[in-house]
Parts: sequence; C-alpha cells; structure tokens
Amino acid sequence: MWSQAPRVGKELRPDRCNIIFDKISDKTIVGAQVPFTKITPIISGQIDAFNREGFSVFISCGNRKDMFLAPYHKHEDIYKEINDSSILHRRSN
Repeated sequence: MWSQAPRVGKELRPDRCNIIFDKISDKTIVGAQVPFTKITPIISGQIDAFNREGFSVFISCGNRKDMFLAPYHKHEDIYKEINDSSILHRRSN
C-alpha cells in the first residue's frame, strides 16, 4: 500500500518501518511485520488512521498476531475475511 499512497511519508516505507500492509477487502488491511520487531509509534499512528477510515487491521509477526478493530467491526468477521480463500485467491490473480 505504501507505494500507492501519495501522502504517506518515507518513514512508513516497508524497509524502514519493518511492516508491509495490504488491503484485502473494503474493511480489512493485513500487515506482515518483520519478526522480533515492535509496533512503533509511527506504525501505531498509521493503524489508528486506518481504523478511523473504517478499516480493521490484522498484523502477523512470526507467531504473534494482533488485531486492531475499526468501530463496529467484530473479530469473527475479520477472521473470516482473512481466512476466506476466495478473497486470498482473488488477491493473487
């Protein structure tokens, strides 16, 4: 997503912040974070911005999984989207 967002600063470039985000639906963004790194204030601010825009964020970092829900979203619905093979299949085409 970083390369497609014109207003995002270079501090959120994946090689600098150690996380890469991908929008998988109209309400869910997934992030893959480099193992053994922490969610920095810059990343936390971006997650807050995504939540304010109505996106829930699911971040995978090794064995750790974190979910940051947007208002009115439910854990079960977001997990279903993440695990729905039809969404993942569409994204890979």
